[in-house]
Amino acid sequence: MSYLIITTVLSIAFGLYLTGKNEESFLFVSGIFLTITGFLFLITTTHTGFEFIKSGHKAKIINEQFGTEYTRAQIFYAGDVIDVILELESKELK
Repeated sequence: MSYLIITTVLSIAFGLYLTGKNEESFLFVSGIFLTITGFLFLITTTHTGFEFIKSGHKAKIINEQFGTEYTRAQIFYAGDVIDVILELESKELK
């Protein structure tokens, strides 16, 4: 994950370098595209990382409350399905 962020920051820096170095050329347009794409990828990558960290905490809470053995990856990739299952189980218990 850190390699992705480092690579994205370097691509943004290179895009800004191309933008400032050349005006009215293909490299200028390429620099703008690379910079914008890099910023979007950086935002997406950091958001996904925070969601993955959050799923670990959510797995811990669910495991404590319901006595299950869910992992961080299971909560991250199938969190909505697990939420529905837990809701159905809690309704059956009531």
